[in-house]
Amino acid sequence: MRSGSSLLSNILSSNNGLCGYGETHRVYTRQEDLIDLSFDLCIKSDVLPTPRLVYFDKILHDYIEDESYYSLPNILFLFLIRDARDTACSTQRMFMRENENPNQMTLDYTRDRSKKLQSILNQIKIKKNIAALRYEDLVKHPNKTLTALRHFIGLSEALTPDYKRSWHTGVKGLGDSSDAIKTGKIVKAQGALNSTLPEEIQLSCEQSQRPLVQELENQGFFLNI
Repeated sequence: MRSGSSLLSNILSSNNGLCGYGETHRVYTRQEDLIDLSFDLCIKSDVLPTPRLVYFDKILHDYIEDESYYSLPNILFLFLIRDARDTACSTQRMFMRENENPNQMTLDYTRDRSKKLQSILNQIKIKKNIAALRYEDLVKHPNKTLTALRHFIGLSEALTPDYKRSWHTGVKGLGDSSDAIKTGKIVKAQGALNSTLPEEIQLSCEQSQRPLVQELENQGFFLNI
């Protein structure tokens, strides 16, 4: 969340080899949920299933309850990482609309998410099915980043920075609903600039995410661009 995942989802959904639209809000409690996902995505995306079609879902850190998923050979795991301070400030802006104490909510959420993601990373059995992507690389070096991501997924068609605006683009509840996401091209999101999030909380969020980033770096999971 708040990591540029809506942008990436729109780029992915514009590729004919992929089927998905972002966050389905599906909680994975059994392996049969993957079959349900494929049917749901094909219906909502109005595409016919083919053997080479790759289905994707943008999931939060607590959406996988069935731990057998971490051993399945046909699942790829992509960790999207954004600068911790920028992510925290974006999260705080979202919580300001919903909570009385957005600063503490931001810190608590960041700590919980970082720990859970690191736990998920350590549970995935097939290491070649793991990749990590930096949001900053996607914005600054889109072509190189998307080429590396294409090879990781195994797509025959290139991923491009310009994407199709579809029924799900900018829809509230499915991710980013800002004007920037509706442009059909990569626009750098607002980060820590002009944020009201206190410096000490930004620092704590950065420290909370650091072990996850270091683990991804140490194991060589970041896409080589």
